[in-house]
Amino acid sequence: MENCFIVTEQSELHKDYYDYRENVKIVDNIVKGLMDKYNINTKYYYVDKFGFAIEPTEKDVELFDKMLKIPIENGIRFFKKSSKIHKEWMDLLKTKNIKVLRKAFCWILF
Repeated sequence: MENCFIVTEQSELHKDYYDYRENVKIVDNIVKGLMDKYNINTKYYYVDKFGFAIEPTEKDVELFDKMLKIPIENGIRFFKKSSKIHKEWMDLLKTKNIKVLRKAFCWILF
C-alpha cells in the first residue's frame, strides 16, 4: 500500500522549500564572489553557518594548503577558523544578514 500527501501552497513545507531555493541563489552569488576574489578554482563547495569548505583542485591545494583542514568525506576540506577566507565568509554572513538554509524535507514515519 502506498501513502502520499499533497503539499499545498499554504503548508509550511512549501514555504520552507521555496525559501531554501531563494536562499541558495543568494548564497551562491556570495560564494562565487569570494571564490573569484581569492582565485579558488574548484567548482565544488560546501557552506553552512559554521564555515566554508571546498573540494580543492591541485592548484587550490598549492595556494591554500596551510589554510585548509585535513580532508573529510570525498576530499572536502574546510578552511581553518584562523584563515582569512573563513573569517571573511563569517563576516559576509553577518554583514549581509544571511542565514544558510538547509533543504526542506518531510519525515515519513511508519
